[in-house]
Amino acid sequence: IVFVDVRYTGTANLSIKVKLTDQLNSIPNVTALVDGSIVKKYDSDGNITAENYYTRYPAYQIADVLTNATRGKGLSLSKIDFPSLAECEAWQISNNVQFNGVFDTKTNVYEAIASMCRAGQMAMTKVGNKYSFVIDKPSDAVMLFNESNIIDGTFSQNWLPLNDRANEIQYTYYPETDDFKHATIRVSDPLASNSGAGIRSVEITSYGVTN
Repeated sequence: IVFVDVRYTGTANLSIKVKLTDQLNSIPNVTALVDGSIVKKYDSDGNITAENYYTRYPAYQIADVLTNATRGKGLSLSKIDFPSLAECEAWQISNNVQFNGVFDTKTNVYEAIASMCRAGQMAMTKVGNKYSFVIDKPSDAVMLFNESNIIDGTFSQNWLPLNDRANEIQYTYYPETDDFKHATIRVSDPLASNSGAGIRSVEITSYGVTN
């Protein structure tokens, strides 16, 4: 037996101690209900407005991952576009868009942020030397292109062949109403089914999505 002292700095750690007997023939299953992250909240100028901000909304969860030196990337606040982040959170609050996931397997900062962005209907992009954010929401068109305002003869259209298109989606999420057990919704194209076309399925898993 090798005893090793391990420190999980900045990490929520759940441990159990089990007495070794002949009754123990497997590792017990352990589950935990996580309320959410306690992070810092900022205004649109990057000033801290709350030190212990409990949130399930992805915007400031992402800010914590980017700026927290203990459990994240440890970036300077000057590297974050806070006006765009505040806009994302305001939209997430008004539409109840949450990230209710945990990171209990090995990952990196950008994979973790990608998961939160997908659940939060947002995207992170680099603008100059700052990380900026855009929310996927309805908006008015700002520019339209057609044959009347482009160089003559430059317009072209390309279509993906039907045989290369998915005709079924299997979407997996983790419903809160069923103790966060994974559930899969299957949606298929009825026209493809009626025509006898083969199933071309694509699988999508949304970690942190619970409704």
